[in-house]
Amino acid sequence: MADEYEQYDDEQVYDSQGHDVLQSILMRAPSWLGSAIVHAVIILVLFQIPWDAGKVDKPPVTVDLTTLIEEIEEIEEPERPDIPEEPEITDQRLPEQDVTFVPDVEMEQLEMDVPGFNELEPDEDPPLAIAKLALGDQGAAGHFHGVYGSRGGRGRRKSLLRFGGSRRSEKAVLDALGWLARAQEDDGHWDSKRWGASGNVDAAVTGLALLAFLGHGETDMDGKYKRNVYKALQWLKKYQAPNGSFKARFYTQGICTMGVSEAYGMTRRWGTMAQKAVTFCVENQNPQGGWDYGGNNPGRIDTSVSGWVMMGVKSGVASGLNVPPQAIERMKNWLKTSTNADYSTGYSYAPGGRSGGGTGPMTAVGVLGKLFMGWRNDHAAVVGGLKYLKAKGVTLNNMYYTYYATLAMFQGGGEFWNDWNKKFRDPLIEKQVKGRGLEFDGSWDPQGITYGGQGGRVYTTAMSVFCLEIYYRFLPVLK
Repeated sequence: MADEYEQYDDEQVYDSQGHDVLQSILMRAPSWLGSAIVHAVIILVLFQIPWDAGKVDKPPVTVDLTTLIEEIEEIEEPERPDIPEEPEITDQRLPEQDVTFVPDVEMEQLEMDVPGFNELEPDEDPPLAIAKLALGDQGAAGHFHGVYGSRGGRGRRKSLLRFGGSRRSEKAVLDALGWLARAQEDDGHWDSKRWGASGNVDAAVTGLALLAFLGHGETDMDGKYKRNVYKALQWLKKYQAPNGSFKARFYTQGICTMGVSEAYGMTRRWGTMAQKAVTFCVENQNPQGGWDYGGNNPGRIDTSVSGWVMMGVKSGVASGLNVPPQAIERMKNWLKTSTNADYSTGYSYAPGGRSGGGTGPMTAVGVLGKLFMGWRNDHAAVVGGLKYLKAKGVTLNNMYYTYYATLAMFQGGGEFWNDWNKKFRDPLIEKQVKGRGLEFDGSWDPQGITYGGQGGRVYTTAMSVFCLEIYYRFLPVLK
């Protein structure tokens, strides 16, 4: 089957039939007519040459905050050759200061219209917040809607400014996407061992890299990296088992489910693959709501694994896939019963009892899940969890923690987010590789990073990108 992107390689088509007809006319015409046609063509060509355009003095340009959106548009679409290079930012008119998050933006609970989710008191049985933001397809004009509404075009630029992004954060994302594109194998996957992983986790890092592109509004239908996205989706489609499994631990299942579900939500393509992935997750869910390494383990729920699968199922709901309400109810039950008295969450949970001692990464998973499942951001369990994370503080040596905590703080909003954003954004940008050539520039080193040895450079780079795409990757579920 021909590559559906062959049209982009053949930009000019030679019309031999038209050329023969013109030649025949010229041969049959009188000599004076042929001479006239030739002279007319020469005159038309001469008219196209700007012999002396003169020198125009341009007035000085002043830029205020309102024009920064247009300037960021210049940054986000750098011209690149086939091998992407670092985009240059040469416009010195941009102000030096960054636009910071305004903490007093009013947020209010969304009213839900989902059967079965509004029957009890919100504090006791919160509604499914993400359902209100579902169905985020791209539309004819190339703009996204719904939960993915801020990923592309002007929506991305507005969200970048509103929630505390900067020129540097967006440039870092673009540099990272360029590195991910260069690191992709010809068949569409990312070779985890080639980039430092201790084992074969190709499906997982391919799902993560795909999510990094999707988070920036790149799809297989549109964007600078549409070929990369298309090849990654094709590889995952071939790799997926008929039952929807991605043939690995449920870490991988959750990551890949999230990727293919978002691809479907943004394009209305790849729906069969996405629905099979979501269904496999639901069919292997513990009756108490979570998942273990192999799926349903009656005696244990792993919070870390459950976080990835929860995010995958959440993306299925947001994209309009078929997710049984019972699966959501079970997840909400797990989020409630696994929360400790100090509002923290532990690494594992034995059904029938509380989770173990709380940790920062696992508490971030719990808080984020509550917010996506409808708990208000002023609910005691949410506020308590956010305070717990604030006390733990920012660390860039564990990108799993940084990713989930950044998402949780962003969804929590207010001063929680404002303070967190100031502490993580620029230090994370500083850690990005620069000045070491195209093989590494734009990535983040895995050495010294928790799970960096297991996931390698693709893992640390994708997770860092997620954090710097936070300003537009998901709309706040409370607004």
